[in-house]
This record gives sequence, structure tokens and C-alpha cells, in this order.
Amino acid sequence: MSLFKGHVIGGTVSFIIYLTILILIFSYEFQIDVLFWFLFCLIGALCPDIDTNSLSQKIFYGILIIIDVYLISTGSIGKAAVLGFFALLPILAKHRGWTHSFSAALIIPSPLAIIPFLNKDMEFSGMDFYIPTVIGYISHLVLDREFKIV
Repeated sequence: MSLFKGHVIGGTVSFIIYLTILILIFSYEFQIDVLFWFLFCLIGALCPDIDTNSLSQKIFYGILIIIDVYLISTGSIGKAAVLGFFALLPILAKHRGWTHSFSAALIIPSPLAIIPFLNKDMEFSGMDFYIPTVIGYISHLVLDREFKIV
């Protein structure tokens, strides 16, 4: 399923299942954070198609440009350069290559979990955003039936 809408629907259904599990099993009470989690789940659901000329790629690189401009404007040139380097990697891959693997589903969103862990001043747990992103990413792989281990 390569249509943008199909992956948005798949990510939405996956997120509803995730939220239902949180409510029924872990007695989660709805908070505004859920909307941000949902957004990250949708980003994850679109992420595997960043390796081809698609709406997903335009959204992904649009977000990266905003982050890169911020980094440059605050004097974090080294971080901007690292971000730019890693942003090039998906373009070098063939479609449904490494970005369509289970390991990529775990690795690509990993900065969401690692950065808050390394920066003790952050007031949120990165896992709150990492897990929905991985769920969305995996929903994409399932819909594409491209569930490679590596």
C-alpha cells in the first residue's frame, strides 16, 4: 500500500489500538499529550517512504529544514551538519530498501528516546514519543507487507 492516505489510516488505527491498550490495561487517563503522541504515530507511519519522491518525503525534509535552520541560527553548526549528513542517507537508498525494515523502525526514531535520557533538563520521557512513532512505523511495514528483519 503506497498511498499516503492508506498509511495515515493504518497509523490512526494502530494508534487507536495502542491508546485502547493504555486505557484498558494500564488505566491511562486522557491528557493533551495524546494528541502529540498521535502526531508522532502518523509521522512514523509515513517515515518509511522518505526514500522515494513522495508527500512523506516532503513532510520529512520540511521538518528537518526547520530544525536545521533553528540549529544554525542558535550557533549549533556541528549539530546542523550531523543532521544534514543523516538526512541524506534515505535518499541514497532504493525504495523499500533499508527504510522498510524492522530494525529501521526501531533505530530511526531512537533519538526520541535517547536525547531526553542524555539531557536531564528535559521534562518529558522520550519513550512517550518513541513508542507511538515505532507503532506507526510498523503499521506502514505491515501494510506494505515488507516486514524484513534487517
